[in-house]
Amino acid sequence: MSHLEDTDYLEGRFSDSDHQLLIGGLLSDCEVVCDGRTWALHKAILGSRSAFFKKCFLDDWAESETHKVSVDEFNAQQMELLITYIYLGKINFLDLQCRSELLRTLVQLWILGDYFLVPTLCQHALDYIWDVVPCITSSRVDGEYHLVPEDWYVAGQMVYGSFPKHTIDHDLKAAFLQVTIVQDHHREAILKMPEFRKLCLEYREFSSDCMIKIAEQEIAILDW
Repeated sequence: MSHLEDTDYLEGRFSDSDHQLLIGGLLSDCEVVCDGRTWALHKAILGSRSAFFKKCFLDDWAESETHKVSVDEFNAQQMELLITYIYLGKINFLDLQCRSELLRTLVQLWILGDYFLVPTLCQHALDYIWDVVPCITSSRVDGEYHLVPEDWYVAGQMVYGSFPKHTIDHDLKAAFLQVTIVQDHHREAILKMPEFRKLCLEYREFSSDCMIKIAEQEIAILDW
């Protein structure tokens, strides 16, 4: 197969080129400002990959005249995650696994994708929570890949603090409950954590959702 037919090869090359544009700011025609930091970026890239930025630059908004988007809802570190994803189209999950903030960062990525209308970012984060987090937190209990109570607690605060009135079927809530309640090898340990009781006291919706999930599982076992 030639390089012209190899889409993975082409995507890799374009990703590298976009990364260089992000780092160097070459041909930049707009700015994103957040938390005292300014990024020199490109309307075509932002607008084609985020419906939020597309509206900023193409609709009758002030940003279409100033070519500057100011973001107050997030901090600079969070915006760096978003902008890097928009330019590269991927997340360095291995780097996240080496830190004790894996779950909260995945939740933050979903929230960023939802706010800035980048559905692929939401899906990448959800897929990792559903498919990978249960595996890496159970395969090396005594190693670096495990469920960190504080990380779990902060992630829960973000989920239930951001979407307090959404139902249990909300994508992010369902994924968080999957890690918390549905995984048998995690449930007993999580229910005993002080952080679990703390989150229950802070968010009554979380307590209710947990009870519903546990009941659903017990019914499923009886039916089986």
